[in-house]
Amino acid sequence: IPINLKRRHVEITGPGNNKRMVINAFNSNANGYMLDLEDSMTPTWNNIINAHHNINLAITKKLTDQKTTDQGIKTYEITNFNQPTFFVRTRGLHMTEENLKFDNKPVPATIFDISTFLFNNADYLLKNKKGPYLYIPKLESFEDAVLINNIIYDCENELSLPKGSVK
Repeated sequence: IPINLKRRHVEITGPGNNKRMVINAFNSNANGYMLDLEDSMTPTWNNIINAHHNINLAITKKLTDQKTTDQGIKTYEITNFNQPTFFVRTRGLHMTEENLKFDNKPVPATIFDISTFLFNNADYLLKNKKGPYLYIPKLESFEDAVLINNIIYDCENELSLPKGSVK
């Protein structure tokens, strides 16, 4: 287990679709930050896509947001070089992604989230020794865990990631 996964005294979580909350989490001094794609935000298509976009920009420190105040425009950006260990909390196996279909059936949301996150971010996170790390919610059985393990294994194969690199 990587050292940064063993140090988990203070962890925070929040919705992935809110830029400012993501920026503040990356700038926190917490040991871990879990970006949530399910319970802390309404998992609409726009929110999910915005969250995945925010993930990619945040891990590369390119995510910014602005707010107009009485003093002018305030810009928010990631400035913490000692960032929390970053996890993505996927949607649960009980959910589907109605906007993506295979054989005319909606894809399980967990598979969409895992594969989208890894396709867009795994190489960068591996090269920078920052993951990729996932939190899979609401597993109810050994069979669920085996299924998730197989999905991750298949993603590692398809994306030519080192075996066992996704935690």
